[in-house]
Amino acid sequence: MKTGMKKRGQEGGAAALVALIALFMILYILFLPPEERSKLLGETKDGKIDEKALPKTELLLAQPGRVIPKGDVVSHHPLPSVILTTKTEAIMLDSWDSVHVRHSVFSSAPQELKFSLHDPDNVENVLLNFLVVNGKGILTIKLNGEQIFSREVTARNIEPISLKKSLLHKDNILAFTVSSPSPFWQTNTYILGDISVRGDIIDKTKTASTSTFYMDSDEKKMLKRATLSYVVLCDPTSLGKVTISLNNKVISDGAPACSVPTRLDVPIDFTSTGTNTLQWKSDKGTYKFEGVTVEGGLKEPQNYHVYFTVSPEQYDYGASHALPIMLTMIFVGGEKKQARLFVNNELVALDTTASEYATEITGLVRKGYNAIEIDPAASFEIQELHVEILKPMG
Repeated sequence: MKTGMKKRGQEGGAAALVALIALFMILYILFLPPEERSKLLGETKDGKIDEKALPKTELLLAQPGRVIPKGDVVSHHPLPSVILTTKTEAIMLDSWDSVHVRHSVFSSAPQELKFSLHDPDNVENVLLNFLVVNGKGILTIKLNGEQIFSREVTARNIEPISLKKSLLHKDNILAFTVSSPSPFWQTNTYILGDISVRGDIIDKTKTASTSTFYMDSDEKKMLKRATLSYVVLCDPTSLGKVTISLNNKVISDGAPACSVPTRLDVPIDFTSTGTNTLQWKSDKGTYKFEGVTVEGGLKEPQNYHVYFTVSPEQYDYGASHALPIMLTMIFVGGEKKQARLFVNNELVALDTTASEYATEITGLVRKGYNAIEIDPAASFEIQELHVEILKPMG
């Protein structure tokens, strides 16, 4: 019994303390100067509430990202044309005035000529040329120890001798010898003049190129297939190998089909969120890739939906003071934004090229649960979406 009475006494004391604090607050406000009291209460000079002094109340802050039409199940990334070209220049790699080789029963005099190549991989069609001033016997020529010619030459002019690319190094040796004479007391001799090594030097500085395209997280998440399309202009008689890679993963590696529309499947795991890089590389020939496009087949998109709640206190206060409720969007990019915008299934038109859009939706908002749906005519990106109760405008 005593405990219950003690508890009721404590409760009564607390209530009295609260009432006393409230009384002091009222007295404080009453004894303030009129100007200060009006500022504190948000009153005008005639004693009414100054609605302009009321702060805005944020009901919703969302970041929708890219919104995609329901019927748009393909993304397109058109890219600039790509040109790959190999420049070939025929030059003299080295030359000598003459070579004199002989072989007798008592002696032999082979001859060696040395020449260097800066980059053997970029040299093709290397030929050895010379004139036969006079000669007798079998003339043998070796390149870096491998025999490339061995026969008797009776004519002054001979066809150029091809030097295999596989035998060429940075430092090279041509060795000339002549067979032993028969009968043995004679001497076999060759005198060669106007000796030269010529070849084609390949300039590969323009045999590689890159293209880039951007794929946002929404597209990557919805991607179910991807293709690379192009038409390549080239000479079918001088084709080489062209390697096409995406993010350092090979899509195609071989001779392209000239003037034929080509579509290559791209594995989805070759793509990535953010910047994607296509690499183009050829070993020879000239190519121009036109109509280059990366297309993505997307899973069926859904309209963007977002929800927010208005409490009874917020709704009643806004309604009683005629406070507007505004919907604001901030966009990424300067493309045209068109969409059917639904607030609680009521249609609001969106049609703008500006970076920001705002419309009043006061009459469409209700107490409690509210829904916004965006049905775009074409894809665009929304950085932020706000719904706010504003202080009066004007």
